[in-house]
Amino acid sequence: MPHAANRSLPRFGLLAVDLDGTLLNSRKEVSEQNRAALARAEAAGVALAFISGRRYAELRALTADLSAAAFRVAHGGALIRRSGRTIAEIPLPKRAAELAVRSARRLRIPALISERDGSVRITAHSPTTPRVARYLRTVRPEPRFDPDPTFAEDPLHLVIAGTPETCREAERELRESLRDSVNLARTEYAASRLGLLDVLAGAANKGTALARIARESDLPLSATVAIGDNWNDLEMLETAGVGVLMENAEPGLKTRGFETTASHDAHGVAAAIDRLVLGA
Repeated sequence: MPHAANRSLPRFGLLAVDLDGTLLNSRKEVSEQNRAALARAEAAGVALAFISGRRYAELRALTADLSAAAFRVAHGGALIRRSGRTIAEIPLPKRAAELAVRSARRLRIPALISERDGSVRITAHSPTTPRVARYLRTVRPEPRFDPDPTFAEDPLHLVIAGTPETCREAERELRESLRDSVNLARTEYAASRLGLLDVLAGAANKGTALARIARESDLPLSATVAIGDNWNDLEMLETAGVGVLMENAEPGLKTRGFETTASHDAHGVAAAIDRLVLGA
């Protein structure tokens, strides 16, 4: 029965999924429903990509038991690995890192510097606010406090952590001084009043990472689906053949015409896989 066989094929060949606010629920866990849907997609021949602003050590720990063959993109697109092999690494020019640290100091908020050896430094003597202290508890490896950092070589990635307002001010300042030489990706959590600004090399973002993975998989971008919830997912959602927003996504993103799915606490990734990828 050829028609039945055709219906069993996945509609897309590559699925890219953000972590926080998307695959992870509000308890920072992957639900059984999402786990099962990812397994169904992979069994059907869909390549998986976990794409996050988190550092590689955190991403690997959170997704280790989901798929051995998945692409893992960390640091907002600056590092792409699969099965232990580095596919791409795009460090941030140290001059840009120095200017970002200067901006964070002026705004009295910390910057976290992810080095290419996996270590992390924070430009503070101690956590500056309770919200930043909560965020730092999720950072792996644990940051080393370095209030007056110097740069012997280009770091991989830098994150400015503050409120949504201070991070928008840092973004405006850095766009004026660095223009297109860097990529600035903002993440905002309105409920907790936490803002994060990823400062990356100009060629590094989640969208360019998705395009690189599609080439590695010998797939056109039209055969890709990406699921996300925040501003730092925008390039990825725009690059994919189909971009999907979580119900809990930042309100400003919901005006951009993306597909939608249920929230991260209602297994929205599983719903999108079954409806869009597998066509169930």
